[in-house]
Amino acid sequence: MVATAAEQPVPQTVEALLHYVEALYEDQHKRGEALDARLATLTAFAGLLLTLIAPLGASHLGRGHGLAFQLGYIASVLIFGITALLAVSSTFRTRTVVIDGERYKMVGWRRTGIDTEVLKDYSGSQTTLPTVDAQRQMIANIVGSITDVIDLNGQKYRLLRQVSLCLCAGLLATAAQAVILAV
Repeated sequence: MVATAAEQPVPQTVEALLHYVEALYEDQHKRGEALDARLATLTAFAGLLLTLIAPLGASHLGRGHGLAFQLGYIASVLIFGITALLAVSSTFRTRTVVIDGERYKMVGWRRTGIDTEVLKDYSGSQTTLPTVDAQRQMIANIVGSITDVIDLNGQKYRLLRQVSLCLCAGLLATAAQAVILAV
């Protein structure tokens, strides 16, 4: 099938699209790094609160502060412990990816591998293609990568939201303890 003149790729358009998808990939990659940084910060914060609250609250147990204080203490320690575990869970969670048409389980939330045929093409058959055709193939490959990164960022965002909610609950339990101690 021969393409008509209207169907022929316009080199300037293909080049502009290639730059656009490269920028889009970079943007999503940076977003993922920002989510990773926030999650690391919340993990450290939950760990810090746990290491401070556990021994400080334990020193007030049995001093006549009542059942409400004990429940608040137990709740805050459990919530901060669960929060820290939840935050680091991305390092051992798995997901299924398809590489070379085969399904693989990957541990951790990192970028998937790339089809070996694509890599072979970059050093082989694509070197003989007209520049526009090679750029069109690169666009298709980058779009596949963007899809993967967007999926990872969505998973990271959901985890970040869960960790944030758990931290809020733990802080409320800690505030209840402080109120009981102040009374």
